[in-house]
Amino acid sequence: MRKTMMLTTLICGTMLAGCATPKGSTPGAKQDYIRAMRDQTLDDLYATRPDLEPRVENAAGYAVFSNVNIHGLVVNVGQGYGVAVNNETGKETFMK
Repeated sequence: MRKTMMLTTLICGTMLAGCATPKGSTPGAKQDYIRAMRDQTLDDLYATRPDLEPRVENAAGYAVFSNVNIHGLVVNVGQGYGVAVNNETGKETFMK
């Protein structure tokens, strides 16, 4: 019984973790989705803390991530995606 419960929890956690990917069927579409998430997150941040906008713009870089945590009885799974931006070069590094 205990093994069945552990296996079921593991399978469900793995299946749900697979859902924690950016939308889009191509790498370019996924990157566009992450950029939109980044822009919305920064807009929300600046709306509540406008004093942070110049700090982010003048920093060496910044990163924005979407994080999904799934907690089961036996297994805890953390999945997410995002982008790190180098403010000097504008280079984006997409991460999972």
